[in-house]
Amino acid sequence: MHQRIYNLDCEWAQHLEGSYFPKDILRHYAQQGTPLWYLDHGSQSLIQSDHCNTIVVRWVVREQGVALAGANPATLVDPIPVAMLRQEIMAAMTGWWQQIQADPAQINNRFYQTFAVLNYSRMLHDLHTGSTGSKRAGAEWAKATLAPAWAGLIDRAWAGRPNPAFSVRQPADPTDFQLTLAFIPYVISLATQSTKDLETSRP
Repeated sequence: MHQRIYNLDCEWAQHLEGSYFPKDILRHYAQQGTPLWYLDHGSQSLIQSDHCNTIVVRWVVREQGVALAGANPATLVDPIPVAMLRQEIMAAMTGWWQQIQADPAQINNRFYQTFAVLNYSRMLHDLHTGSTGSKRAGAEWAKATLAPAWAGLIDRAWAGRPNPAFSVRQPADPTDFQLTLAFIPYVISLATQSTKDLETSRP
């Protein structure tokens, strides 16, 4: 089926991505990490992966989901504590940075370099709001909130989003690549401090 869809004469047929959730796994965040049937971006077949089986995905489905058919998405997922959402976001920020430090070349192309800047901006914004937002909202918030020196990097990252299939094959701008390797630990330091502040402010 996915091979037939991929070969359709449609611009988006080659850009589908997502997982198939059994309802009992989707319902509660304690089921996070269970491998699911997953269609990677640009793929024509399914693999087993926990890529989408996260608290963040459940939060988006419950709080922001749009039903194309069937039940209201909010009825499919149990409520998720904000603290659990923030905990997973923080773990994602530090975990990905560890991977990047071990092999910086993995983000040394236009797609992943810009994706890293925008995704870390979004994750920091999500930590701040205790909700999930778009890359655009995260980028605008980061430009307005972080040190002004990062504004140009964020703007260039947003401008570099179109045509990921092409940009993933292009090397990152050398200057922006080095700036990104400095931007990520800067963002994580802010996230760590924000998490400490939230913990100390709890009654």
